[in-house]
Amino acid sequence: MGGVSGERFDVTVSSLPKKRSDECEDCVPVFRLEDGDPISIVKGFKQRIFLVKGIESRTVAIIFYAPAGQFRQYLPEVQKVLDSVNWKGV
Repeated sequence: MGGVSGERFDVTVSSLPKKRSDECEDCVPVFRLEDGDPISIVKGFKQRIFLVKGIESRTVAIIFYAPAGQFRQYLPEVQKVLDSVNWKGV
């Protein structure tokens, strides 16, 4: 993406753990941002996560999510946005 390599994966929540955090009762935290805020997967939604490495020695996460039943219909528009990304200094 934009001349930088990375990884892409799709995620959904099939079931919730019995013990959950208080941050979101219908979510499963996946990772935390640099400032400590959680990035979670919400039950009933599908997420596509792009992890782009090496931008100013950092990892950048780009996340698209939509209700699981509507996810595919939004992908062409998401791809247009991703195709427009150019990283400065790369």
